[in-house]
Amino acid sequence: MGVGKDVQHDIGGTIWFIHDWASGDSTTGNGFHHNLPLGHKYMGFMDLFARSNLHDFNIRWTRQFTDQCSLLVWYHYFALADPKDGPYNVNMTPFAGHPTITPNSRDLGHEIDLMATIKLREYSTLVLGYSHFFSGKYYQQPGLPYQGDASFFYTQLTIDF
Repeated sequence: MGVGKDVQHDIGGTIWFIHDWASGDSTTGNGFHHNLPLGHKYMGFMDLFARSNLHDFNIRWTRQFTDQCSLLVWYHYFALADPKDGPYNVNMTPFAGHPTITPNSRDLGHEIDLMATIKLREYSTLVLGYSHFFSGKYYQQPGLPYQGDASFFYTQLTIDF
């Protein structure tokens, strides 16, 4: 569910406020199953979570500065929908061997995605992106394989012919 608006202010662009909810269940694997994983389209660019047992509160702002340059800024807050179930990987497998780990918190963390798209020529486009995940309280429990933040930078050159 979401609501968006074209911004008629100096900042310009389009802003969206979205809540994406996918049910969980105290029985592992009984929650919502996304069938077709379109993580980038809904859950941010880092592909950290499947669309199961998840609340994703996100804000997305896009702005076309010129015909050749646009910017996207996308913020996500992730939390478990059912505290008796854990998060799932994009391939719908339980994260870190859940259910052997009982979540101590529903707070999975925050993700920020930045993407600039630059049209270089009529048939070529350059994309520059950066994403960072700030891990939440869920990751501060023993038995998990990783407990820190994560980030990556990427570039993409597209040539149409």
